[in-house]
Amino acid sequence: MDDNSPTQKQRAGQYAANLGYFRRPHYLRRIRLWCFLAALALSMGAVVSYRHWKRDTIFSKGPLSHGHAPLAQDCRACHTDGQTDALKARLSESHDTRSLPGIVAAVFTAKNPGKGSPHAHMSGSSAMDQACLACHPTFGVHLPQTVGLHLVSVAAESVNVRADNCFVCHREHTSGDRMALPSASQCAACHDNLGELAYHRQSQPLSNPPIAATGENRNLGDGLVTFIPPSDAKRKPVAFSDFAHGHPPFAYENPKLSDPAKIKFNHARHLRPDLSGAGKEHALDCTDCHSPGPSGNFKQPVTYEQHCKQCHTLQILPDLPNLRIPHHDAEKVRWFLASIRIPIENALRAEGVTAPDDLAKRADAEMAALSLRSKSLKLPDLEQRVFFEGDPKTEPDIRRMRAGNAKFLTECAKCHEVAPPTIDRAPAVTPPNMAMRWLQKGSFTHQPHSHVACADCHAAKSSKLTSDILLPTQKSCAECHRAPDSGAVSVAQAGPTERTSAAFQREHGGAMWDCQACHVFHAPAVNTKSVRH
Repeated sequence: MDDNSPTQKQRAGQYAANLGYFRRPHYLRRIRLWCFLAALALSMGAVVSYRHWKRDTIFSKGPLSHGHAPLAQDCRACHTDGQTDALKARLSESHDTRSLPGIVAAVFTAKNPGKGSPHAHMSGSSAMDQACLACHPTFGVHLPQTVGLHLVSVAAESVNVRADNCFVCHREHTSGDRMALPSASQCAACHDNLGELAYHRQSQPLSNPPIAATGENRNLGDGLVTFIPPSDAKRKPVAFSDFAHGHPPFAYENPKLSDPAKIKFNHARHLRPDLSGAGKEHALDCTDCHSPGPSGNFKQPVTYEQHCKQCHTLQILPDLPNLRIPHHDAEKVRWFLASIRIPIENALRAEGVTAPDDLAKRADAEMAALSLRSKSLKLPDLEQRVFFEGDPKTEPDIRRMRAGNAKFLTECAKCHEVAPPTIDRAPAVTPPNMAMRWLQKGSFTHQPHSHVACADCHAAKSSKLTSDILLPTQKSCAECHRAPDSGAVSVAQAGPTERTSAAFQREHGGAMWDCQACHVFHAPAVNTKSVRH
């Protein structure tokens, strides 16, 4: 096929006599130049007018979370150190802008705190963090355990975290919903890296008296008796990926520790199926004594008045069921026994015996019965019976109100540590001092565990000693609190009811396993007493 188009030489010949073509004005070139100049002027005007009108939305990277939505039109509420001038923004990040090399480095060189580090993109604390604390003043301290400040009076060390920018864990401009909590992978970036732990964990030894090797129960001023295990400031942190893989055991799992409560109690005896009576039609179960609080969170403390009195009545005479020995105060018991006739007469009046002669006869009869039971009416004999001996086990009495108790009156020493009396003091009864909180580094509530049987976590049916710590181990908790089995056919086919059953969760996992399920990392900046778990 012939090509009749002109050659390059022929094209060049057309302009042989017109070599000044590009020097002569042309309306098309003029329009193109004016369009370029107009675009340049408009761009410069937009940059200049931004400073005047302060329309920050031009830089928006996405929607704000629900809690920060009111700040959508006020970027400077958070970005207090924001720069609209790119050059100033780069220079503000450098500490050496007095020399030309320093300025060049600030403009053209990015910071790199450590290649390969999960925090290589961070530049330390900024004015934005201060803006966060302006609205969230109680989040001033970041701790590996929220109770770190609360236990500072008994701890061997004070641990803090060299925290980086707030936005490292709390990401904004991702969704209009509630801001998501940090993911487990974000936590593992430090906690599964010994190098990061060594860098971020700041420990300061404290000069507190050492805790007993078996642990102690103490009231730290908040009205709660807390179990305090011994701690060691020289211990090294442990790296782990998640709760089910490598997480350290709970502090109370040390086999050398024991429950320091000063009370004698046999769980196995009280959970026997043949233990019934005192108005109960069934044997005792855990919830008869360990009842939840008003909000369903923690278990209420076990008290004599609410949980023991029904069976252990402290009734001193069979014919006077309302005449009972005082509880809690040994000195009050001594005065009660020293003037025992007066309480007897008051008990008789409460039963309707008001005639003087009848009252005197009945009181004499009860005093005689008391003398026989206590060997005499002398105060030392009465105290010996009440505090140390009780009644003989073989004494038959159909009026006994205690279920399965072979004694009519059980001595105080049956349950309490009792020291001998002195000349001027009654026998000293050691307070029980039972722990109300056991966990040191995380929170726990029984409310979402109501579908789990108590015996699945607490081995109380085989415990005969108060010193037994009957709390679940970390491994037993991880049976349910771990990532669900992936690809298991039974998991996909299970219904909602089966998925929430204790047996299913123990076999396949799936219960809450994120770090935030147990840990709260922000400690109050001022009021440390509000930190509880």
